[in-house]
Amino acid sequence: MQAALNVAGYSAGPADGALGPKSRAAIRRYQSDNNLGATGEVNGELLASLGIASGRQTPLKAAGAEVIRATKKELQAHGYASGDLSGTMDPTTSAAIRAYQSDAGLEVTGEATDALLEHLRRNSGNADTQVALNIEDQLQRHGYLVGPVDGVIDTQTRQAIRAYQADVGLSATGEADDRLLAHLQASDAKPLTPNAIAETQWLLNGLGYLKGEGGGIMGAKSTAAIRSYQSDRGFTVTGQPSMELLSKLRSEPIREPGADSF
Repeated sequence: MQAALNVAGYSAGPADGALGPKSRAAIRRYQSDNNLGATGEVNGELLASLGIASGRQTPLKAAGAEVIRATKKELQAHGYASGDLSGTMDPTTSAAIRAYQSDAGLEVTGEATDALLEHLRRNSGNADTQVALNIEDQLQRHGYLVGPVDGVIDTQTRQAIRAYQADVGLSATGEADDRLLAHLQASDAKPLTPNAIAETQWLLNGLGYLKGEGGGIMGAKSTAAIRSYQSDRGFTVTGQPSMELLSKLRSEPIREPGADSF
């Protein structure tokens, strides 16, 4: 559960099986974003939403050790943290598989199978390190949140890619390649200013999605608020501030926060 939350962008701390304050806070944020009861407790509804089977059975035995080992290696090559390269399934590997399946538009099962391994091999998808570094640098210059510029196209970077693609009218695939880099380098898209981010936060506040964070500085609350808003409206869920998002927020009927109604 902790590994799955971390992969999904909710900082639950180390996947050590200890349910401390950080894990509970991550659970509550995830539950709130996904319209679950924000209790901070681990229950069947939470596990089902994360794609984790409850009970004592161990369902992730769809493949042998060699397939699991090869799947882990391919996941790492694609930029997904899949744990050690043993032939044993673990929560980190299952979470990485779910993240890849979600990004690739596959059924999200968290299981290692021959079909998944074939898909990974057929869709190398991840750019080489230098291209990935250049893409992350360009996205950051354009004002998109990519995390560390480390040459790894991870979940956060893919979310930034999707946000950029949606903003400039490209298909929001989340894929990093030479064509994306060339588009970024030729693009005159400007970074979102602190004032625009502050307006985004103010509008999210007016819609009831955000409380207690603003000033044009993005934080965990703002990211969660954006994700919730995008999910509720059926938009691509990126958690990223963008001009497209701001335009959609501006079209909403919003009462000024704190204003009296008559």
